[in-house]
Amino acid sequence: MTRFEELLIDKGYIMHTLNCATMKYELGGQSLSSMSNLDNRYIHKDNALMLDKIAEGVSVTSDEFTYKDRNGEIIFGLNQFNKPPTLVSPRPRIRVKRVVNGDVVIQDESLDDSMNIALRLLPLDDIFNAMYDSSKILEIDLT
Repeated sequence: MTRFEELLIDKGYIMHTLNCATMKYELGGQSLSSMSNLDNRYIHKDNALMLDKIAEGVSVTSDEFTYKDRNGEIIFGLNQFNKPPTLVSPRPRIRVKRVVNGDVVIQDESLDDSMNIALRLLPLDDIFNAMYDSSKILEIDLT
């Protein structure tokens, strides 16, 4: 478990796994691998509507589960091939200035590398807060 996942748990989020065979949430996370479980889902303890549906065993493919129900979940796991687990969704806005093949480039949050750099270098609370405030841009200069 990463420091960011520990922060989520400290903030009242409960770790779940979405079983892709049954399309139902299961309590607790699993080891992440491209063979079985690509991510862990974090749902806040105050999200009674979603947690009740999970407890009842409602499938996410059911009409009972809406997109709005799942709006508050945080997804942490495997996203891009050959990259370590990272924050998948929601991602804050990120701008990483770095040198690639001799050129200075600015990379955004669409790249797992940018997200991983932010998770490694920035205060985790800043990342968490920026996830829900699109006016904030996390800027990192690696040049």
